Amino acid sequence: MTVRLWFSGTAPHPQKSWMDPRPQMGEASDIPRHRRIRAPMPDAAPAQTPLVTPLPVPVIRPLVDADADGLIALIDLCWSAYPGCILNVDAELPELRHYASHVGARGGAAWVAVAGGDPAAPATADTILASCAVMAAEGEPVGHFELFKLYVSPRARRSGLARRMLVRAIEHARDAGSRHLMLWTDTRFTEGHAFYEAQGFTRGPLTRALHDLSRSVEYRYDLPLGSGA
Repeated sequence: MTVRLWFSGTAPHPQKSWMDPRPQMGEASDIPRHRRIRAPMPDAAPAQTPLVTPLPVPVIRPLVDADADGLIALIDLCWSAYPGCILNVDAELPELRHYASHVGARGGAAWVAVAGGDPAAPATADTILASCAVMAAEGEPVGHFELFKLYVSPRARRSGLARRMLVRAIEHARDAGSRHLMLWTDTRFTEGHAFYEAQGFTRGPLTRALHDLSRSVEYRYDLPLGSGA
């Protein structure tokens, strides 16, 4: 009878697999120490993934005069990202206090995108995400429409919302018989320029100075309207 002796309190490891090169207790290893794989500590806490609050699904609806506070807050927020841009509503843009009526009087249309709370409630700084308006262009050939006040809150950018607002404006212009859309945009609004160019607008050579508190100089962009957006 063959007797096997085990020393130093070791015991055989009947479940050790030939596929497992790691030494068991009491065995020597021919793997250099610096190349051995250390198993994670069983009590190590897993890495925590930062929680990201999802953006509520925005509702796009017609602008009403009661949205004035939210609209002004949105424009002020967007302008504040650019040094030198000053929003003085009462001195330079009093129509923002009743912008829906202002646009309607020129046969145009305007929209806001809101999220959170009752979408029919007046827009506020907390609920408004975007705005846009379109109306017949003054001093332009008949059938030319102008895009106004396309602003998107920083928290809703790169979500496709700006494109959705633009499509509303284009559809309204086409329904009104327009085949050309134009706009003016501040030379400092570089993100806006990139967006308009990605949507097919072309920047022309014309600029205009507004001689306002912000010392604004604007580029002109044009978009011929075909049969589809």
